[in-house]
Amino acid sequence: TFVQGNYQGQDDVNYDLFGAPTNRQDAYGLANFSAGIKDEDGKYEVSLFVNNAFDKLYYSRVDDTSS
Repeated sequence: TFVQGNYQGQDDVNYDLFGAPTNRQDAYGLANFSAGIKDEDGKYEVSLFVNNAFDKLYYSRVDDTSS
């Protein structure tokens, strides 16, 4: 059996070339976990995964469409 976890953090970022405050993503972190079993030979493995365990909302892109 095995249990694994990882945490990755992202610093705050501004997606606008000129630094518009409406295009800013605050810093965030994501926690991921997995657990499973494998046979003694390592030939077979069954795993369960939970990605973004705490359901953190984040953006990969922000556009300001106001005029």
